[in-house]
Amino acid sequence: MTLIGIGRVGLEQIPFLAILLRQLRAEGCTDVCVVVHPIDEVTMQYFNAHPLEKLKITYAIQPLIEGRDKPMGTAHAVACGLESRPDWAGQCVAVCNGDNLPPTGAFSALFGATSQGALLAFDSAGLGLPADRTRGFAVIHTDAGNRLTDIVEKPSDVEIEASRTAAGTVRVSMNLFSLGYEAFLQSVHSCPINPERDEKELPTAMLRWSRQHPGKLACIPFSGRFLDLTRPEDIAEVEQGLRPGARD
Repeated sequence: MTLIGIGRVGLEQIPFLAILLRQLRAEGCTDVCVVVHPIDEVTMQYFNAHPLEKLKITYAIQPLIEGRDKPMGTAHAVACGLESRPDWAGQCVAVCNGDNLPPTGAFSALFGATSQGALLAFDSAGLGLPADRTRGFAVIHTDAGNRLTDIVEKPSDVEIEASRTAAGTVRVSMNLFSLGYEAFLQSVHSCPINPERDEKELPTAMLRWSRQHPGKLACIPFSGRFLDLTRPEDIAEVEQGLRPGARD
């Protein structure tokens, strides 16, 4: 997660992360691990003072690697979270970003997947986000059975058009994945560093696992509006999106 995620928003003026955790709980989650930055002195204190009933929350710190001035990336963050929860061994684990709020039902769809692994494949036109931002999301390619064949990070215009389905839809990853604990841990540990962005990226880890296990990672088509609080300037848009009926 990012420190922006603790900013207070909505009618109740509570942390954005609290809204996300409430949605997770409402859609069936009872146990969550929040990965935090090493200088985050706010998140744990807030939820210790304002616990969410019927939701167990633990924390993992994503350390800064020596010689780096930023975290190692999303795959490394997931590795830190999984390593902190060995009690999850043998279970299926779902992950999501801490600064995005998916549309209602997204988590339920992911939790209900019956395959060994799954990701939600969102219709980019229905995210409700600016076009310049959605263009930067990883595009998804699937086979006829909606199984993952490719994920293209930071796609070019040509790559975006190449991913368009026969129905004209461009489907993108919003980092909502599920996979068995052991497979997840192996996939993020073995994920290479992207040489351009100098990070271990979760979509890369999942794609590599999928190619090692063809036909095992199901892509679940989904549509709906996302709220994205990646940057401070997103607060006004998020406030508007949290108004009653805004996401219906």
